[in-house]
Amino acid sequence: MALIGKLQTFNHALQANPNLKALQTYLNAASSIDTPIYRRILDTPLGLERKFDLGGGLQAIEQSYSCKDPKNAFYESHKIYVDFQLVVSGEEIFEVGDPLDFKIKTPYDTQKDLIIYHQSPQTSKFLLSSGMLAIFFDTDIHAGGLKKEGQEVTSPIFKTVIKVPKNLIDLRF
Repeated sequence: MALIGKLQTFNHALQANPNLKALQTYLNAASSIDTPIYRRILDTPLGLERKFDLGGGLQAIEQSYSCKDPKNAFYESHKIYVDFQLVVSGEEIFEVGDPLDFKIKTPYDTQKDLIIYHQSPQTSKFLLSSGMLAIFFDTDIHAGGLKKEGQEVTSPIFKTVIKVPKNLIDLRF
């Protein structure tokens, strides 16, 4: 059950959970052009990623890359962490699907908290652009960094992925 939208849309939910205060503070700084965090993300050299401990089990991975052809999509999921992915600059296509529609390529790696999957034709696609946040839970097989169909050249993506321990998130429906 991936959640996708503008960061501001999620602020009320982040405020309601005291476990996520550091996450909210970091995400708001990462999306505000007058902060050192925002500038640091935009200064990330293409193809590089940097990790920062945010405390409380949260880790930010700031990165920059060029989008790839959807044929080269990397499908993954995680068991321990929920991915909060904020695009700071640029736009990319994401694909997300249900575990029942995928076959495991590489079994769960406990060190990386990572399962890798073969491609599946049963995915939903969406565009993530500057200021948008996508939240991927353990049941969300996801692949990002994809360029639009027919697109030859893309602008670099500058983003941050925050790994949030699943036990800190309290969702009630």
